[in-house]
Amino acid sequence: MAEYLFRGKSTSGEWVYGHYVQLNSLDFSTLTEGNIQHYITYNSDERFLVRRDSVGLWSGLRDKFCGMVFEGDIIEYNQYNETFVGVVRFGLYNTTDGNKYIGFYVDWGKWPHTEYIRNDLLFWIEEDKAVVIGNVTDNPELLEVKDNG
Repeated sequence: MAEYLFRGKSTSGEWVYGHYVQLNSLDFSTLTEGNIQHYITYNSDERFLVRRDSVGLWSGLRDKFCGMVFEGDIIEYNQYNETFVGVVRFGLYNTTDGNKYIGFYVDWGKWPHTEYIRNDLLFWIEEDKAVVIGNVTDNPELLEVKDNG
């Protein structure tokens, strides 16, 4: 049986891990739906309100330093004096050979010379070619394209 583990940043600023739950508040005076709230819970008694844009699913993989790789993590790859940075995503993606898959992949974004670089996450993690250097919530500045020359 697959283990589904999520990570999210609580409204108090701490990272929490567990199951992801969305709750829709209901205004009983008008019987209309209110705001959807996002929670991470790791037991039935405790839940933490989290920022929706910080929630990410664990890929089931660990990088070469044994860190868990989550959706929203930023990975770095270095080759031939060039550095490439991408974001771990989950969903439908196209491979460099034109095939389509659903799963975890690396979104290389606007980095130059990445059109021929593989984007399947398993390749990068199993081969110890890339490491997690941050995440899009805490470290968006890591995604800024730098001059590789």
